Amino acid sequence: MALKLVWSNALRNSRGSVTVAPVKSFGAVCREVRVAAGLSQKEVADAGGLDQSRVSEIERGRYLPGLDMAMRLANGLGVTLTSIVAQWEGARAAEQPDGAPR
Repeated sequence: MALKLVWSNALRNSRGSVTVAPVKSFGAVCREVRVAAGLSQKEVADAGGLDQSRVSEIERGRYLPGLDMAMRLANGLGVTLTSIVAQWEGARAAEQPDGAPR
């Protein structure tokens, strides 16, 4: 099965703006989950087999993890990746003025 990416004309000249908001909101969700659980970045990193600096980069929106690292981060946070993604998707939808999904 081949995967084909299709860019709309509206996205062709705005590459940077397409990725910036989702990266920040994913990190913000991770930070919210961590703080709500009363965990430090170091505790999350140790439990998930990650470097504390990587957890920091994710939370600050400097790094969007791949699937494997996102799974390890979720394990370190003590939640499922599904719950993080659901909250992330909710945050992305709430950022839009009309609340419509992207």
